[in-house]
Amino acid sequence: MYRDRLLWVGTAPGAAARDLAEICEIEEIPASAALAAVPARQPDVVVVCVEEGGLDLLRQLRRDARTSDIPVLLAGGAASADRCLDGLEEGASDVLIEPFSPRELAVRVAAALRAARARRESQLRERDLLAEAQMAAEALDRSEERFRAFLRNSPVASWMTDEEARVLFLSEPYTRMFGIRPENAVGRSAFDLFPHAFAQTFYDNIRAVAETGGTLETIEDAPRQDGTIGHFLVFKRSEEHTSELQSHHDLV
Repeated sequence: MYRDRLLWVGTAPGAAARDLAEICEIEEIPASAALAAVPARQPDVVVVCVEEGGLDLLRQLRRDARTSDIPVLLAGGAASADRCLDGLEEGASDVLIEPFSPRELAVRVAAALRAARARRESQLRERDLLAEAQMAAEALDRSEERFRAFLRNSPVASWMTDEEARVLFLSEPYTRMFGIRPENAVGRSAFDLFPHAFAQTFYDNIRAVAETGGTLETIEDAPRQDGTIGHFLVFKRSEEHTSELQSHHDLV
């Protein structure tokens, strides 16, 4: 079973060692070796006295990406209280001002370990969620591309818009029917592509489908490529990512 590892820097913990040993493994190193030992050993928590260079060690550990998240507890005598408080401002997990009991030290160490563990678990969950979201987005992209490939090869005149009637996709039959090329339409509103009276009807119907999330079958008038006005049986339905699929069937 894994036990948290404490790196004790400087003077030996003395009587506190017994209380600390109940919650973690303890390794003692001299202050002169701490800067190299912490990144190499990757302990779960570090305890160091400010009188033995603890504040300088803290600053260097926080600047190093390998050690920036390792909890550091600063201990010091009453004369070093201000320096301990400086350490809190510079990223120390906790400070202890003498006199303090072995039990208080152990409780503070345990709290720092719990906080670090919760932070790591949160980071892992966030990383997993981001990975899942990325996989879902990639799967959706593949699905949408297959869907658009189907529409490109379908004889049905169809287009896709967002909720504000901005064009996302035009099929080739739609282009032939209305004389609107995808490169001139994608990203533009129906109001940019059709006379206002026609575009307003398109917009109102698109909004109706968007608000209900359902489908709509209706007849819309629109100018054909040759300038004549056609009457079209239109099917609209809401798709994922607030897009709408619309197909047109010329009635006249």
